[in-house]
Amino acid sequence: MDSTTKRMKVEEEKDLISNLDDQLLCSIISYLPTKEAIATSIYSKRWRYLWKSLTRLSFHRQQQQRSNQVQHSTPSLSVIDNILSSQIGNVIEFFHMNHLPQDWITSNNNNNHNMQRWIERLKNQKRLGGISLSCQNNNIIYGAPYLFEVPRGIFHGQSLRFVELNEYILTSASPFEGCVNVKTLKLVRVTLTSHETLAGIIGNCATLENLRLDACNIMKERVIDVHVHHEKLKVIEFNDIHITKFHLICETLNEFVLENSSYSSKEFHSIHSPNLRILRTNNHNLLDWCIGLRSRDFESFKYGIPFMEVRVLCTTLNLNSMSDNIVLSFIFRVWSHLQKLDITNKVDDTSTLNSEPDLLPQENMFWEKKELSDSFTHHLRFVKIRGFTGEEREIRLVNHVIRNASVLEKLVIQCSDFVSTQGAAATLRLLSVPRASINVSIVLNNMPGN
Repeated sequence: MDSTTKRMKVEEEKDLISNLDDQLLCSIISYLPTKEAIATSIYSKRWRYLWKSLTRLSFHRQQQQRSNQVQHSTPSLSVIDNILSSQIGNVIEFFHMNHLPQDWITSNNNNNHNMQRWIERLKNQKRLGGISLSCQNNNIIYGAPYLFEVPRGIFHGQSLRFVELNEYILTSASPFEGCVNVKTLKLVRVTLTSHETLAGIIGNCATLENLRLDACNIMKERVIDVHVHHEKLKVIEFNDIHITKFHLICETLNEFVLENSSYSSKEFHSIHSPNLRILRTNNHNLLDWCIGLRSRDFESFKYGIPFMEVRVLCTTLNLNSMSDNIVLSFIFRVWSHLQKLDITNKVDDTSTLNSEPDLLPQENMFWEKKELSDSFTHHLRFVKIRGFTGEEREIRLVNHVIRNASVLEKLVIQCSDFVSTQGAAATLRLLSVPRASINVSIVLNNMPGN
């Protein structure tokens, strides 16, 4: 084989992307912003028209302030119209638009507003599967939110399964009327004009399976009442919201997440999700209420212990605080089918000041005197503790787990970056503690010196 042939073979092996068929290439470039996907047309004759068969579209329109005048950057309205009309495929899997508020108000043809026209075209002609809309600068235009009415039933579509709204103001639930096919709904920094709007939106999405709220609130109140009564929901995730009332009635719910959120009422009112298996929360009010450390009236307790069948718990506790050790003891006792426990040990300047510096007399045999629950003897298989410092209360807890969790398969201890020399030494000694489970693997991560 001569040098020319060898060189051609090497070049052929390097140019692997040319061996891909057009359909796969179109799928790959679809994950680029649409502007960049179109720019690939300059690569070669083969690439010239690939952008007309995209399966995902992503546009970003923004405003720029120059000489006290608002100027619109590309893509212009006509450019977006041309790109949409140029798509020759039958399916658009996902449409993302970072748009201007006035796109819901202005129109090029005196018919439907621009946003409505684009969405209707994709739903009716391209079997749109998912949509993500971000309303840029909706809280600062002209010094106040730019109010616009989202059309009634705009998110109804035979193939539409995913809807995400970011920085929107919703005056009613009407945009979601008829959304019987939407499976996933995500609202991020959305302001609702009334507490009933959220309940109406969820009710309109009759087959909804996944619901996520991030930093949502009620206009002028900055809080929200949560009323979820649904027959299909499987996953609910709430992040950074301030709840005043909480009603959760959902027998199909499998996973519930409540992170970085506050709850201002004395009671959680009512929770009925008997099939919930995964709970992720750093909200102590919820934990205390569920495990019985807070008083409940009959109305809020009529469904029994909330989340009775939890299998996986991810939470945040201060394991150097006696009060949080008590919380954990109730968790083991109440959620007796617990299989996986993931704890982030909250250690900071504030928690250190609030923690008792020395063991109290009644603590000497705190864990040793606890009656072993079914979770320890039959179910607990995985434990992970993040931010471990090797302080005495932490060591006593882990010692108890090692000695008594008879079906434990793995224990992972992720040491804090601020673990002391004494704490590290105490942590290492845990490896020599007699183990109730013959199959357990103990892993120490982020140890000093490693």
